Amino acid sequence: MAQTAWNKLVVAYASGSKPQIHKLKTTLHILLTTLQHLFTNDDLFEFVLARLGPTYHAFTRSLESCQKDIWFDALYRLFLNEERSLKR
Repeated sequence: MAQTAWNKLVVAYASGSKPQIHKLKTTLHILLTTLQHLFTNDDLFEFVLARLGPTYHAFTRSLESCQKDIWFDALYRLFLNEERSLKR
């Protein structure tokens, strides 16, 4: 059910205009507040890796095999480096 809701939000706000992004963030915040659940670093990490396509298969496998926690800001930098590598 959560995945279906997320997919609907992605479709509704896919164009990415500032007002739409703001509304999406507000909606997500209200939803999390209502559920009394905060995203943990692990939640965010898993969410991002689960949505990367097959192009990033080796990248996701290497990150999943890491023994240490990877914080989201570090994941973002690693992802940008991987993206640059793939473009070369």
